[in-house]
Amino acid sequence: MTEREPSGRSEGDAAPKGLIDRLAAKSTGLPGDETPASKQKQADDMSMWKVGGLGLQFAGTVAIFLFMGRWIDNHFGWKFGATLTMLAIALVGSFYLLIKQTMKMDK
Repeated sequence: MTEREPSGRSEGDAAPKGLIDRLAAKSTGLPGDETPASKQKQADDMSMWKVGGLGLQFAGTVAIFLFMGRWIDNHFGWKFGATLTMLAIALVGSFYLLIKQTMKMDK
């Protein structure tokens, strides 16, 4: 006779049927507990976070370089030369990293 699990099912029974059983199966954290559909959803969620992070990184880099350019202009009494230079450096660098990361995510 096969030994029964605490839930009353034998080892050969199908997937958990009740809410408690499904929650218990998910809480084990074992790799076999996840279905391919849930893994795809997790991958989609991660890619959305990565894209959002790239946008925040882009905006943050441009903002920091703009503030640095403004400070240099104010410190030396220039009109806007350093601000434009720093903005150009930030845009070129950020676009380079953005393209590099999106190409890496496409692989």
